[in-house]
Amino acid sequence: MSRCSEKKTIIIVIEVKPRELLSQCFFASLAIQAGFRVLICSKAALGKMLVKKHRRAGVILYKGGADLPTFELWKKKFEYIAILDQEVGPVSDQLKTPPKRFFPNTANFIDIYFSISQDVSKSMANIISKNKIFTTGSIKGELWSSKLIQKIYHKDISEIKNVYGQFWLYVSDIGFNSDRQVKSALKLWEANNYMFFEGHDKEFLIETWSRNISDFEHAADS
Repeated sequence: MSRCSEKKTIIIVIEVKPRELLSQCFFASLAIQAGFRVLICSKAALGKMLVKKHRRAGVILYKGGADLPTFELWKKKFEYIAILDQEVGPVSDQLKTPPKRFFPNTANFIDIYFSISQDVSKSMANIISKNKIFTTGSIKGELWSSKLIQKIYHKDISEIKNVYGQFWLYVSDIGFNSDRQVKSALKLWEANNYMFFEGHDKEFLIETWSRNISDFEHAADS
């Protein structure tokens, strides 16, 4: 048996490429250094792969919740189901909402939950066992604070500086920084009756998101 075949495999599923791919590649590099074999694929590619996967083995790393039939299928195909939530960020309003991002009767399928903070860990402990929760911090935050990010975006940084000089970079996927984003999100979530609305009315959400925009504008003007 080859040493490669002895390695445990982690399959990382990407839902939104601009939001997840870079940080998941960073995660993959760390996993490879730790001795794992890593495959990165889209949700569509995963579906095709599972049709031909007949042995229960490996780890699937997903960005958040999925419906019950999906979790049931994954449990048949993988030894472990791990969650590294790509939609929970440093915005304070998000720290208590992670449990609401999972469909009913699905939390017990989670074997490993990577948490970005103690607050998120405490919140998730309401639906899964504490020994399944690992407070690791934000993989995105670690990537952004590393020297690696300068190398990855060196060309983009140089091009922007040549046109505008010094600049600030705002990460728009961890909050709302325009009225257009708020209107688009409300339209999408109302149409799909997402669980995110549970316990919150429309006015509350608009107020919260508008505060995100106000904070962004204040920072930009300071």
